[in-house]
Amino acid sequence: NKSVISMDLDLVGNRFITGGSNYTLNMYDFQGMNEKLKHFRSFHPYDGHPVTCLDFNNTGGNFLVCAAKSTVKIYTRDAVEVQETMKRDMYIRDMVHTKGHTEAVFDAHWNPMEKNLFLTASYEDTLRLWDLMSKHIGLDQNIMHNYVLKLKGKNTLKVPANTCCYSKDAKLIAGGAQNGGIHIWHNKSYFVNPDMLNLNAHSGTEVSSLCFSNDNNRLYSRGCDHTLKIWDIRKFASPLYSCEGLTNDFSRTQVSLSPDEKYVITGCSIVDPQHKAKTIGKLVFIDTTTFETVGQINVCQTAVIKAMWNSEINQILLGCGDGATRILYNPALSRKGIMQPISKKAKNSIEDHIEYERPVVTLYTVDQIKKNKPKVLRVSEMRADPKLSKKPEDPRKGRFVSNSLSGYIMTQIHKNKGVDMDPQEALLKFAEETKKNPEWVTPAYAKTQPNPVFDASEPTRDEIKYIESVKKSKCPKCGQKFCTCNKTLSIED
Repeated sequence: NKSVISMDLDLVGNRFITGGSNYTLNMYDFQGMNEKLKHFRSFHPYDGHPVTCLDFNNTGGNFLVCAAKSTVKIYTRDAVEVQETMKRDMYIRDMVHTKGHTEAVFDAHWNPMEKNLFLTASYEDTLRLWDLMSKHIGLDQNIMHNYVLKLKGKNTLKVPANTCCYSKDAKLIAGGAQNGGIHIWHNKSYFVNPDMLNLNAHSGTEVSSLCFSNDNNRLYSRGCDHTLKIWDIRKFASPLYSCEGLTNDFSRTQVSLSPDEKYVITGCSIVDPQHKAKTIGKLVFIDTTTFETVGQINVCQTAVIKAMWNSEINQILLGCGDGATRILYNPALSRKGIMQPISKKAKNSIEDHIEYERPVVTLYTVDQIKKNKPKVLRVSEMRADPKLSKKPEDPRKGRFVSNSLSGYIMTQIHKNKGVDMDPQEALLKFAEETKKNPEWVTPAYAKTQPNPVFDASEPTRDEIKYIESVKKSKCPKCGQKFCTCNKTLSIED
């Protein structure tokens, strides 16, 4: 039931990721899902830290994760960690000389033109530019920043950064501060002071989101002062239009443009006029030419925080305060996306049809106690019972013998008394008969050698040596009978 405060969709529109205040990052794949819409992977990038920002690069191969911590992690699209930014150096006061952020990072975005460059915004009043291909430092081989952009308020005081963004062609960089100021730089080789600055853009409240138009002439900002403002950066002193009454209680509420830039959308939470204790989360559509609110959609009973209008699939993804991710689509105009899994029926699970019958044991019921006695007691009772402990009858006789083939065989075996006779006694019965009437060896030599001749000579030397060697025990040293170490023990020893 924790709010969804970050989400993003890859370039093709097949895979999207969500993160929330429950410290969990969920990954979804439109082509692999069915109508149950379950995620295929879920993990905690930073334990105990809410996932504040997620963003795919321009190829969709990597995405970065911000979780209100001083480091940012980069993962592949299969959730394999690739790299992590450098950690802070708490003993250096000048932020330019530190190799990484020293405070929590709330927002980060990839360069839309370069797949290895990205931008981060931190509570320490700085924006930093990073490169994945830069030199790795330290035992963990982390990357350090390339450039530092400082946010300053009135009287050059430090101002924490809350959000940042690139323009569509990556020529402009914008940063939103927590005091309501907006800073804009040209993306060049040096960053000293902002090229455009408005310290009172949102009257002292947090700037929750920024978005550039395709021609880089307009900037759309969303603030916690319950307004959405449209700016012409060529005349940055005052906004072109300010839409009032859009309640914003979250510092991560997003503003987004339609694919044709005809509408700008944002989420809000408006108090129900009939029931003031309830709120209605709405999605608001504002025309970018007439600045009129052309439509509102009631989404949920809580706030609508994230709102993305993807041009590839022409669908709107919403992250809500009740922990749900909702997707709006048009069957006639939308392409693929959520329309793929909702048309796939889920397979029937075998476990849903299994009913487990388990006994309900009540300690005060005598019958249940009798049935659930220990094994030792049950065995002792069975032995005391004359029927249960009776010796089984002989299958060769008694009531088990029948007129069947098996019964006949058992009776014949029972009649054959030789089965129970000792085999040695049975062989000795034929000893006298074999002496009188030999059949095998003696008749073969009856003509050539009628009188048997036995070899009564003494054994030869080799035979004696062999017999002695067999009687010898193994050598205790080498474990052989024929030993060369002269330490063989005799049987008597």
